[in-house]
Amino acid sequence: MSSDVLKTCLNHYLLHDDLLDVSQGHQYSAQRGILVAPSDGFRNRMSKTRVIGTTLSAIASAEKELNRTFPTSFSRWLLANNGRSLGGLVVFPVFDSRGPRKTWDSIVRNYTAGWQTWLENFSQSPERFAPLLPFAEFGTGDYYCFDYDARGASGEPAVVLWDHETGSARRVADDFEQWLSSVDPAP
Repeated sequence: MSSDVLKTCLNHYLLHDDLLDVSQGHQYSAQRGILVAPSDGFRNRMSKTRVIGTTLSAIASAEKELNRTFPTSFSRWLLANNGRSLGGLVVFPVFDSRGPRKTWDSIVRNYTAGWQTWLENFSQSPERFAPLLPFAEFGTGDYYCFDYDARGASGEPAVVLWDHETGSARRVADDFEQWLSSVDPAP
């Protein structure tokens, strides 16, 4: 396998934010795109255990900051998958101090920054977006949101796809579980 192909594969696997031990104590740095020979100082500063999933306290902290209770199915998913994407779809994590590089772009940050910026385009009717909580970005500026005014059969908030150009929201699933089973995780 050529080194360019190896770099491409490793960059895809690491999502540009982590080190991977490859062989004989060397690490591949996706950020630098190079193999790094180990040195105790570098390894102690940069090599971190990859943390996937989160804690109940991290979820509770995000819920408190957002003044919302997450759907149970979403909380369960975060406990096992916080910090993971679904193919090219970015599911916002809750911030977890055990993995700050992977979780800094949290659901709280996205709600208070990115989402609010988009809503400024629709300032004449901000109340119509109050029941929405974005939890994933479609990649085009559109968001998947929980709609706390619409409940599915499970009693959890429905999932809508919010269009950043029109401000309209279209129901795409009765709840997070149904949405999750319909999402194609292929990149």
